[in-house]
Amino acid sequence: MPRGHKLKYEESHRINESGLVEKWCSYENHWVEMNSKNFYYYKGNSDGFHTYCKACNIKKSAKRIKDNP
Repeated sequence: MPRGHKLKYEESHRINESGLVEKWCSYENHWVEMNSKNFYYYKGNSDGFHTYCKACNIKKSAKRIKDNP
């Protein structure tokens, strides 16, 4: 998906083969199991989790720190 495109709930969530809910991480465009281990809480989203997974949030923060000394 192109950046800035708002996904519908059905497009950004799915149930995997194991029956677990996965959420689309829009930073690096991949599926991640949706839980508090993999996503930060964010009340602004309907599912209660941030748009980027924790691993990508860390990468994004590191890049921002590197680019803005």
